[in-house]
Amino acid sequence: MLARSFLSHLLKAKYYYTGFRKPCPAKSYGGRKRVKGNCQGILSRLITRRSGKLQNNLTKFYFTILNAVRRKNPEGTFSTYCIIIASPTAIDNFFSPKPQKLHRMRVGGAAMSKTCFLLGGDERQRWAAQALLDAGLEVRCCGVPGMPEALPAPADFVILPFPALQGERLRGTAAPERTAVFACCRRGTRVYGGGLSPLRQALLDCGAEPVELFGTEPLTTHNAVLTAEGAIALAVLHSPYRLHGAPCLVIGYGHIGRVLANKLHGLSARVTVAARRPSDRAAAEALGLEADETGRYARGLAYHFVFNTVPAPVLTQDQLAALLPGCLLVELASAPGGIPACTRTDVTRIDAPGLPGRFCPASAGAAYAAAILEQEGAFPA
Repeated sequence: MLARSFLSHLLKAKYYYTGFRKPCPAKSYGGRKRVKGNCQGILSRLITRRSGKLQNNLTKFYFTILNAVRRKNPEGTFSTYCIIIASPTAIDNFFSPKPQKLHRMRVGGAAMSKTCFLLGGDERQRWAAQALLDAGLEVRCCGVPGMPEALPAPADFVILPFPALQGERLRGTAAPERTAVFACCRRGTRVYGGGLSPLRQALLDCGAEPVELFGTEPLTTHNAVLTAEGAIALAVLHSPYRLHGAPCLVIGYGHIGRVLANKLHGLSARVTVAARRPSDRAAAEALGLEADETGRYARGLAYHFVFNTVPAPVLTQDQLAALLPGCLLVELASAPGGIPACTRTDVTRIDAPGLPGRFCPASAGAAYAAAILEQEGAFPA
């Protein structure tokens, strides 16, 4: 009944408040533009699609209101934009006689009232904060490099590092204690991050909603590209060999393995992909790469570069002894990794976690912010 009453009220309304700051033929009211428009047909189509969600769980559904804003284009016709009111507080404010000034997220033609708190992290967290600021959010930070410090306070959503934890602490050299996460939460607060399993139950108990971004697209693919580029940068910096024509072994053919193998192949390296599944080996061969079985290595281990992406044992000490002198081992998998400690003095082993934040923080932060905006219902332009 509440949903029907709200939508009935909205359909009968003659004036709607918009979040656009560009001039339009309307009277100014309370610091906003008030524009007359008929959007009954648009709203009817919206209600048809989403009425089930509205009736089933009104408190968790974020009302989406499409408003016909009249703005002339060069042809003399009118185009339609939309305003999204994304919280009960914003809806109350929407109908109040003198609405407060709301912070808006203006992305892809949508406006949203949001506040967020970023905790800890590396340089990519700073760039993510900047991207969210550019989107029009009220952003506060604690333990984020290069950003003004603020005391943890409740917010619409909280952004943790990606991945979130390093042992029992939040990731980052200046990151606050884990208790800061709960200080930023209230009922309905969404907490974004990667590897949130240790915090999940505690967040649910305090009424927050953890949103796991590990494995979500397109963020996973974006991070795979940045990780592959960082791995290649490490290979150039730490090996006495060139990549052109060098024999390279990529262990694992997941997101990172696929991108890395293709980029090495594009640099004219002689790439072999080691994978357990026959389908992955066939896919690598279809792209002109060599293929081998992880653990067996029937083609031998005469490589100048070995990149591991599998978080499970993939090499034994006997197999490490068969590597060429000067070989570079790059461990890209999450802890505990798949390459054991190497005692050979003529072989270099590098642990390489967090490459996107080390080599491409601006691109990594922008991708992280874009994934959060998409989850919030806004889409980058």
